[in-house]
Amino acid sequence: MKKLLYIILIVIALGAAALLWHWDKYESGYYHPQLSDIKDEVGQSNPYYVTSYPEDYKELTQKEYDANIVFPVKKAVSAKLHCTGLFAASHNLSANEMAKLLEILNDSANYRWGELGTPEVHYYFTFHDSEDNSIGLTTIDREGQSYSQPSLARMKWGSLKRMDEVLALIKEIKD
Repeated sequence: MKKLLYIILIVIALGAAALLWHWDKYESGYYHPQLSDIKDEVGQSNPYYVTSYPEDYKELTQKEYDANIVFPVKKAVSAKLHCTGLFAASHNLSANEMAKLLEILNDSANYRWGELGTPEVHYYFTFHDSEDNSIGLTTIDREGQSYSQPSLARMKWGSLKRMDEVLALIKEIKD
């Protein structure tokens, strides 16, 4: 009986050690790149960043449409979905999934003015160029708040109307 108890205690101790090791790796960015690092990388490679307000929205979006400025500003050849959480995995998007997501993010009609407050990031998408540099970042809150970097005027303040479509796309990517 004592032997069985020792085995159980050893298994519990090893499980706790493994969980702590994974938690440490999660916190250090081992599983997912840190958002601050991605924001820095995107900011260095993309000088364009606009936050619009209702009073200058029409003028700024017209300039973006005239200059053919879309998100991400540079050509993305790949994208990844990162899910937050201890054992969450990253997923590569197919070309069709990336095109669908970019269509939603680049359509001004998909946003409403307003913010939900401080969003809790549940998912984030990173967009990459041919050399795998991060050239775009979009964070997603399940409630519908998104923030993209670089930000475009057409994204208003990031409150998505078509959040159900984004969540369905995330589910499709994860499956």
